[in-house]
Amino acid sequence: MSNKVNNIGNNGNNNNSRNNPGNNPNTTYIRPKYTITDLVQNPEDVQELLKDYEELEPSDLEKLSYNTFVRYIILDQKQNKELFRFGGTLISITKKKATILTRNNFTTTVNRYRYNENGDIIYSTRFFINSAKEKKEILELRKQNRLLLEYIKKQDDIIKELKSN
Repeated sequence: MSNKVNNIGNNGNNNNSRNNPGNNPNTTYIRPKYTITDLVQNPEDVQELLKDYEELEPSDLEKLSYNTFVRYIILDQKQNKELFRFGGTLISITKKKATILTRNNFTTTVNRYRYNENGDIIYSTRFFINSAKEKKEILELRKQNRLLLEYIKKQDDIIKELKSN
């Protein structure tokens, strides 16, 4: 993965505030000069932050269930550099955008693709999931499913017994 994150760079964003499009539209976020995200844009830090994460194919994003935690890398077209983002919980997916709930109930909409002037895709935003965490959750859900099926079978047996008496 080391060669996959070499293009990462500081975003140099000087925008000091933005409206919160999340739960409270009257809240304004005051952006400090440097954020934690700004400070982890070097390839080594990004590699460490993505250590337990698996990159998704662009088409696989639509297969994720809502409430899946994702991290992502976008393209800053002004600097022609990829920028790492800590991400958050996936709450909405369309063909062109993904909406993510971040810390403090802020939402952000992420463009899934960058297009050239002809409308051709020139960049796909890179999304990552914590594969170990997802696998653990799947195993837990399977266990719960098995227990529920056993419970239903016992209930069916009781109902059959009551009907036969």
